[in-house]
Amino acid sequence: MASKRIASLSIDQLRERWRDHIEWISEEASYMAEHRTRYRFVQNWLFRPRSRAWVNRHLQAYGWIGILWLTAGLMSVRRQLDDQYGSISLSPLLHEIESRSEALPGAVAAEVSADRQALQKACAPALTFAHRQLAHRVPWDDPFVSMAALDVALDAIEHAVHKYYRAITGQELPPFDPEPDPDWLRSFEVPWRRPCRRQSERGARGPTTEQQGPA
Repeated sequence: MASKRIASLSIDQLRERWRDHIEWISEEASYMAEHRTRYRFVQNWLFRPRSRAWVNRHLQAYGWIGILWLTAGLMSVRRQLDDQYGSISLSPLLHEIESRSEALPGAVAAEVSADRQALQKACAPALTFAHRQLAHRVPWDDPFVSMAALDVALDAIEHAVHKYYRAITGQELPPFDPEPDPDWLRSFEVPWRRPCRRQSERGARGPTTEQQGPA
């Protein structure tokens, strides 16, 4: 729902407000786009053909990393559609433009309304999962079923952000970085933990008397 306060704002004030808001919104959208790319790089890296012999170990790593990405992605979708008073997110922005479309050159209230409804429809499955299983306590379903729904939601958000960034600022949003530094995956190729020499020797000798406990 659009803020009641915007009814009293001048056109110049609205344009400044919307420019500030779309900058915040696009920053998060860019952040999530880059992290989605990194997640896919890790996913492909873990399941590259030469790693098939390690599939059980890699499945454990993928499960952990996948849950981290899914949680961050779903909560970002939830934030972008947050209609609570005072929130800076995509859905309230579209509500405001729809209610004061005269302040944005070329904007048509009916088109903005259609864009907002299309965004809500595209995000609905991911948003439902986020509400039920991340924000509230309900029986846990298979989280990876919602991966496709998350991609649909993020694609819809990116499309809307690009469109309204251009409409509000008159400029194209800088493209999302399609590829991270290729060397960043090297951190996954080195051991994260090595047992120290004393631990190795103790393991080879067996437990000490103190470790064995009383007879």
